[in-house]
Amino acid sequence: MIQPTPQKKAFNWDEAKARLARSAAAFTDVENLSPEQAKAIMDQRAHKLARTPPQEPNAGELLELVTFRLGGERFAIEARFVHEMIHLEHITPIPDAPDFLLGTTNLRGEVLAVLDVRGFFGASRTTADIASAALVLGEARIEFALIADEVEEVATFRTTDFFDATSAFSSIGRDWVRGASNSALILLDAKALLNDQRLFVDEA
Repeated sequence: MIQPTPQKKAFNWDEAKARLARSAAAFTDVENLSPEQAKAIMDQRAHKLARTPPQEPNAGELLELVTFRLGGERFAIEARFVHEMIHLEHITPIPDAPDFLLGTTNLRGEVLAVLDVRGFFGASRTTADIASAALVLGEARIEFALIADEVEEVATFRTTDFFDATSAFSSIGRDWVRGASNSALILLDAKALLNDQRLFVDEA
């Protein structure tokens, strides 16, 4: 097959003249300025030319998080550990269960423990203060549901958005915190939560 001969693009004299006119005008402007003004303008142009564009963050520096509110605080947890959000229509209490275990709920035929961890972060709970939403957490499979007053959004953050804030929390809660942001967003450690045997109660 005979390949068509590429067409040469005609030189645009009007565009070239316009560029030259702009350059000449800029040069004339500098000549008419005082030495101090001319130096300031040239320094500004040199700064713009030398300025390096911001680098894109590496994949390892980014965190896709689900943010939610609980007990007056804002929390975040990695989205890859959140299987779904559910509305809690009914919770079955467990006799003599610890305070953080509200009970169980039925999720498509599977009995799922419903946890309230606000007490570990200094927020109190009353009987009238039971949330109606929950995040179903797990890795390979679902493990339990974590209640939330309000699920806000899924958003991307940088790891550098968070600083070490473990000293601000006491007891068990400290083990579940990866960091906090300047806007007081507490980043929970999903792996620590899912591997903490203290949260898994024998219901027998």
